[in-house]
Amino acid sequence: MPTKNPTAKHSEKWKTLFFHISFLFNP
Repeated sequence: MPTKNPTAKHSEKWKTLFFHISFLFNP
């Protein structure tokens, strides 16, 4: 698997988004 994978990048993006949402709901 290549390191520069669009799917992996997309997953990481959603992971970060989920983290921010969790932070907002759990101050």
